Amino acid sequence: MSNKEINEDVAWMRRMVSHNVRMPMAIIRGYGDVLRQNLLSEGEKQKAIDCICENIVYLDQVLSVIFESGKTEEVMMNEVNISEVLKTVKSYMSEMAKNSDLTINVITENNDMYIKAELIPVIRIFYQIFENAFKYLDRGSVINISAHSAGDDILIVYKDNGEGIDTDEVEMILEKGYRGRNSLKKSGSGLGLYEAVEITKRYNGTFVIKSRKGHGFSVFISFPKSKE
Repeated sequence: MSNKEINEDVAWMRRMVSHNVRMPMAIIRGYGDVLRQNLLSEGEKQKAIDCICENIVYLDQVLSVIFESGKTEEVMMNEVNISEVLKTVKSYMSEMAKNSDLTINVITENNDMYIKAELIPVIRIFYQIFENAFKYLDRGSVINISAHSAGDDILIVYKDNGEGIDTDEVEMILEKGYRGRNSLKKSGSGLGLYEAVEITKRYNGTFVIKSRKGHGFSVFISFPKSKE
């Protein structure tokens, strides 16, 4: 392997590690801070500890995939409940949302909306979306995310009331490495939404963005319903 190839692999590894650990580490740090301040009730403490432990497991599995160059020896497809995923991710984000003065509303049609997928990558989709939201939304903004049946599919809709992006950037923002005009003064790799699209495709889903400047940012994700 040439020095150029080694340097490219190292650069790729750094981007992937940085991008995929940022959100779970922020969640762990946030809950660790409130535990250290001893401001929680016993029930809230247990919830915070559970959240920290679950995100450590998440990090372990994500890093295992990254250090294997993005490949797993065996794909373990399971029944993933989208309703539970959304509620879980919201609970993980609650402390960060509070600190950023953001409101997150989750509305699901019912508690039994299953797709055939892998749990950790599906969570990663929403981590990428929320990481993007926390980076660009102003304090006091509202995020609504809903899930409901749409024929043979499950449709998940994310909407916020932020500034949004120009219509000519909507398609480009899903390209690998592309960073929008409103992100040039912020840190990032341009991989987040691209990775979310690739994971969605892996499970035969679709990922569509709709936005225009001054009218918020929306994401429409659909997955085939599990037949089991």
